Amino acid sequence: MRQCVFAGLYGCEQTIPGYLKYIEANYAKDVAEVQEYVPVVVGEWCIFNSLAVGMDTKGGQTSLNGVDFSDSKVLGEEEKKEIYMALAKAQLDAWAKGSGYFYWTYKMLLDPANEPVWRGWDCWDVAKSVDLGWFPEHV
Repeated sequence: MRQCVFAGLYGCEQTIPGYLKYIEANYAKDVAEVQEYVPVVVGEWCIFNSLAVGMDTKGGQTSLNGVDFSDSKVLGEEEKKEIYMALAKAQLDAWAKGSGYFYWTYKMLLDPANEPVWRGWDCWDVAKSVDLGWFPEHV
């Protein structure tokens, strides 16, 4: 399953409507289609995306790959919340067409919100995503 982190590599427009269209056309369609034959469990998905980072992450590249995010557009908290919540809801709707899912729950040992080169990576932590209102508490 190609999650939003990789969507830009497959021609997804990096806007909320672009991601929502991509999720419906790919994830929801694919999960529903395969679920007709076998149980589908989606693994290791998250709400990370280039729009919320403020620049094209080239499929989730990091400073470890030589990508410098320190010049990325810094989004306000409400703008990030709107992006993350929209993508979380859309993906959860897509995964509901299957038998289950696993959110990537990696806890960062640093606070990426304070490190420009790691901007946007804190959403990989599901607990922080819920605490900040980026992810629905009840699914």
